[in-house]
Amino acid sequence: MQEEHGIYKVAQSIIFKNFDDAILIVKITGINKWHLPGGRLNKNESWETGLRREVMEEISITDFKITGIHSVANWISHASEPHYQNFFIGEILSGKVVPTNEVIEVEWVKTLEELEQHEFILEHVRDVLIGYLKLD
Repeated sequence: MQEEHGIYKVAQSIIFKNFDDAILIVKITGINKWHLPGGRLNKNESWETGLRREVMEEISITDFKITGIHSVANWISHASEPHYQNFFIGEILSGKVVPTNEVIEVEWVKTLEELEQHEFILEHVRDVLIGYLKLD
């Protein structure tokens, strides 16, 4: 029997928490919905290089530590493309969060009530954050 292996688009996001236990979310330019900092890997790019590039491109932060992996999600897009998304946990070591042309707004949310007031690009991102807040 011949195997058929799928080709997946891989995205990575990072959950940054500040000193006040709030989580950073970003509003994506052109879509006007919320997400976590991160994005898709480029061809031949390692997961860490891709995550660091995306964070710098979206919020101008280069000095951060990846402290763990929260979870992994997979789904099929409207165009029938399979996706995987890795959710990392991290800590900003220095620098100021500054939105770039890819992000129109940033916000720190601390409670489930605050989180529910935001419309996310992908519903599973909200679910991941709800799970994260409930664990904390």
